[in-house]
Amino acid sequence: MSKTKKVVLIFISLVFITLGVICTIYSYQTDKLEKEQYSKTYYAYKELFIEKKNIPKDEVTIKDIEKVEKMNSKVAYPDKKKKIESELKELKKYIKLKNNIDNSFENNAIKSSVTSLDLENIKKENSKLTEEYQNLLIPKINLISEELNQIEDVKNTINNLFEDENHQKVKEEVTRDTYNAAVSKQQSLKQQDIIAELQNYLNTVDAELSRREELERKRLEEERRKREEERRRQEEERRQQIQAAWSILNVPYISQNKNNVLNGCEVATLLMGLQYKGYLKDMDLLTYAEKVPKSTDPSLGFIHDIFGTEPSDVPHWIAPNALAEFGRTSSGYNNVIDSTGKSLDELDVQVQSGNPVIIYLTSFLNNPKEFAEGAPKNLHVFLLTGYNSITGEHILTDPWAHDNGWTTWTVSKSKIESIYNATGKRSVIIG
Repeated sequence: MSKTKKVVLIFISLVFITLGVICTIYSYQTDKLEKEQYSKTYYAYKELFIEKKNIPKDEVTIKDIEKVEKMNSKVAYPDKKKKIESELKELKKYIKLKNNIDNSFENNAIKSSVTSLDLENIKKENSKLTEEYQNLLIPKINLISEELNQIEDVKNTINNLFEDENHQKVKEEVTRDTYNAAVSKQQSLKQQDIIAELQNYLNTVDAELSRREELERKRLEEERRKREEERRRQEEERRQQIQAAWSILNVPYISQNKNNVLNGCEVATLLMGLQYKGYLKDMDLLTYAEKVPKSTDPSLGFIHDIFGTEPSDVPHWIAPNALAEFGRTSSGYNNVIDSTGKSLDELDVQVQSGNPVIIYLTSFLNNPKEFAEGAPKNLHVFLLTGYNSITGEHILTDPWAHDNGWTTWTVSKSKIESIYNATGKRSVIIG
């Protein structure tokens, strides 16, 4: 072989060796670049998620995903490239729907422009996602649903306050309580524009309720006024009836103590009654008391001292039969009758007939003290000069004139009756 051929062969061999080395080096470099590209792409893909969790970060955007998609398009490994591409596609659908859902909120509340149809579309799109992504969006979807239901409930509540769709005529059965309940629901909303819209309707209801309440107030005031007038009318009618029911005898007044006849209550009341009937009009009490028969027996005459107070531990008195006898003989008027034993009702009939009645009771109408000499120690005699057939009250003319000018008592029937019965039902009718 010639020298020239040998050189050519060596050259060719060197060329092939060089090419082989170059190819080997190129293949190595290419593989290295492909690995680096996949590694960068995979790392960028994983950066879209929370570390160690397959949950997308909140700040991930469509641009972030498209950036990774562009990187993934240069990955040389078909299987790995396809897997990342598929996952990015799902993530992109998730982010788009998440953005749509987030755009439904403003200031932590759903926008008033969101409708139930929007919600249905969101639910439909969510159903197309993987179960894992669906679960991530369900809480906010439920929140949209809850707020839409709340808005619908409030609107229905307010609409139900009206009879018409134009919110002009408030239902008759609407009360302040139902209005306040509607206001409370309205105020619970987060959407200020809806609150403002519904406030116009509530203002209409409030104005109507205020008008009704004012009418009701006037009606009640008118009823109260009529009731008050009726009450006053009835009171006046009752007062007039009570006034008309009085039988009052205007007897002339004679005082035992002012005439120094300190125990002369029986004689003073007798003289008042006789003068009322027209007898002994010129007789004075002192002279008349001196004429009273005296005795140690009250049934025959006055016992003890009619002028003084001694002895102080026994009653100074004269019994009804002896007093009636003295009245007849001293005046010549025979209708002075011992009525001992008669009921108070029977005595009332006498007063109604115009006849004063001498009635045996007690001083100051206190309970009777122990009896002595046939009578309570605190015996005192009044003249029954008035009776009210409606109230049952009595007027007693007291022969003992009090320092304050008090000469009559207006007393209940029960009070007089209890003392009258307890002292022996003693009385004298001047008929």
